[in-house]
Parts: sequence; structure tokens; C-alpha cells
Amino acid sequence: MLHSKFVHPWGYPENSERVAAQISRLQDLSGDWAGNKEKQHEIGRDGVLGYKKGKATFTYAPKQFEYGSMAFWYLLANKEDPETGDDHFIDLDDVKSKRIAISTFCTNENDDFIGTFWSPRMRLGGFTINIGDPEAIVERSFNLVGEKYAMIRDNFVTYITDTVETGEDDKELLLVNPVEYKTDKYVLQVLRIRSGDVSAIYEGTGEDQYEYNSGTKVVTIHDCEIGDFVKVYYVTSDVLDTWENNEDDPDFLLAEYCEVYMKVGSGETERTYRLQTVGLDVSFDRTDYREIGNSEVVQTSSKAETVKITLDRFVENLTLEAILASNPALPLIDPDDFADNIKVLVKIFKDKEHTNFGIGYLATDLSPTAINNAQAVEDFAKRTTSLEGATLKISDLEGDLTL
Repeated sequence: MLHSKFVHPWGYPENSERVAAQISRLQDLSGDWAGNKEKQHEIGRDGVLGYKKGKATFTYAPKQFEYGSMAFWYLLANKEDPETGDDHFIDLDDVKSKRIAISTFCTNENDDFIGTFWSPRMRLGGFTINIGDPEAIVERSFNLVGEKYAMIRDNFVTYITDTVETGEDDKELLLVNPVEYKTDKYVLQVLRIRSGDVSAIYEGTGEDQYEYNSGTKVVTIHDCEIGDFVKVYYVTSDVLDTWENNEDDPDFLLAEYCEVYMKVGSGETERTYRLQTVGLDVSFDRTDYREIGNSEVVQTSSKAETVKITLDRFVENLTLEAILASNPALPLIDPDDFADNIKVLVKIFKDKEHTNFGIGYLATDLSPTAINNAQAVEDFAKRTTSLEGATLKISDLEGDLTL
């Protein structure tokens, strides 16, 4: 049996030189593969002519406890940990076109290593931050999309990298203990990062291709330029699982550690009280393009980004609605006149005293989209206010998130 305590997930950024890192505080790592085959027929034939094999899809839905760390956000953004004095934040532009591979090393209860689940070239389809109730653990949920998923028996997935220097038109990299995972196949994937752009390099003898020699265990990447960063993924028999429990960060962060602020335009910053749930949902209108003669996605980005925030509370007064009003000094609060330059900042601290800042989420240029009222018999009135925008900034440095 495969128990969660023996499942060790790692993230591998594909668009930068950042190294792989383990993914901590995961609560769920569900994935679904669909082959997308279609039956084809012809006139005069009794039965199936054949099957058109469409592009497979694989969706991953990792869910984490919020623990005040930017580690997974930096993996998704393919961003190095910031140096002293650097900004810590990422925004939606940092993640919308980046890709990440996830390798999960699995051992059964008998301490037998059974293999690796490997999903390369995943893109972020969206994510949510959820504060479910005043006593809840804050959670992050992600939607990752890709086309490939593989199960590699008894062996590990690893990679080797190098930077092209002067005189290396053909860059050579030596693989360590590679394993033949298919007939005459040793290399899973070759990527080249040139001037910030990542390209998949395919096997062959031509320009911008690679060759592998199973005798020397050397991968040769053709037509390189000085400064190219190359990354070769392959299957190895080397034991790579070096999982270490993360004891440095908080176990999880609670709803009682959170503060929510709102601001309209250049007005006053107001803290919002009496909230029962807070939901932050981000979705990307993905544009992943292919080309004739190639089975891979060759360009990936997003046409548009949508940020939705929902604030659910008991109706005690009209303070929240007054903040949203274009003129809060007047007694009439008309949702048709609500402002459309609203900012919402969710601060999450590492303690109930709210003295040790953990992480924050800042959405700007929000506009109200819905107000839902609920008044049940023998119960208190509830109201959910929904806001929508297109920008979000995330940081573990409080100074990055100024209203």
C-alpha cells in the first residue's frame, strides 16, 4: 500500500536556472489523466475504422496549508529566492506563462521504493486562497494543467544542467547512471533557456536538436550559443529521495491570525471586521498553442486573468457597504454607485498576536459584482459581497504590499 507519509513531491521549474525543491505542507495531490481518443468510422464499414488519438490532458490539484512561505510560489514563478534588499513579491505576470514539472517519489509500507510519478511542463490554470471560517486553517489550492503523465517503475527522475561557454557550439553533458526507460530511450526531455525564453529540444542530428550516445552516456546538444542554459531530464537508478521534514516554518496558519483591509481609491484604509469566510480565487484564460508538425505545446500564456474575492459576514451594520460607496458621507448606499477602484489586502500573520507577518495577498482595481443576502427564520442575516479584478500581488515582505 502507498501511504501519504511515504509520498515525497518535488517541484522542478522549467523556465529558469532555479534548482528543484521539495513541496511542503501538501494536504492533497490529486491528478487526473484523460487520453482523449475518438472512434472513427467510414461509410460501408460495420465497425470501427480506427481511433484518432487526441492530445492527452493531465490536471493536478495540489492543496496546501498556508504556512507563510513563498517557496511554492517561487517554484511556480521559476524565481530564485530573493537576495537581501530585493523585492519578495510575485504577481500574476510572473506565473501565467511559466511551467513546472512535479516528480513524486513513492515508497510503500514495506520500505520498498516503487517508483516515480512524473508530470512535466505543467502550467498554472488558477488557484484559490480560502479562509473557511473563523476557526479554520487557511488553505491554498492550485489547478495545474499539462499533457504528459508517466509512472516510472523502480527508478527516479533527475536532471543535469550546464551553461554554454565559449567554443561550445555542441554542448555535451554526461548522464550519471541513466536507465533505459523505453527501447533505446534514455532522455526524457531537453530544455534550453536562451535570453529568458525556454525551448524544448528534440532528438535528432539537425539544428537545435540533441543526440544521445548510450555507450558514452553523453547528451550532445547542437547549435548552442554562449550563455545558453541547458537542462536534461532523464531516468536514473541513483537514489535521489532526500526529503527532510520542514521544521523551520509554521505548521499552518489559522483564520484568527488574519487581517483584511479595504481601500477605495486614495481614501482611508479600513480594516474589515466580523468576516466569517474569505475566498480569493484566481483563474487564467489559458492560451497554449501548438504548431503543425509538432505534438508539443510550443507557446503558453494567458489571454486574461480574473481575480475574484468573496467576503462573507453576518449583517451587523453597513460599514462594509459604506466603504464601497462612491460617497460614504451620504446616507443612501446604492450598489449601482459602488466604486470600481477598490483594493483588498489579506494579511496573514504567524501568531495570534498579529506581530510576526507571514504572507499577504493584495488585489487592486476591484469592482463589486454581486451582493447575496440570506435571511433564514430564527437566524441572523448573512451577506456575501463579491469583488472582481485582474491583478494580484503576493509577498512575505509586508512592505511590498502597500495600500
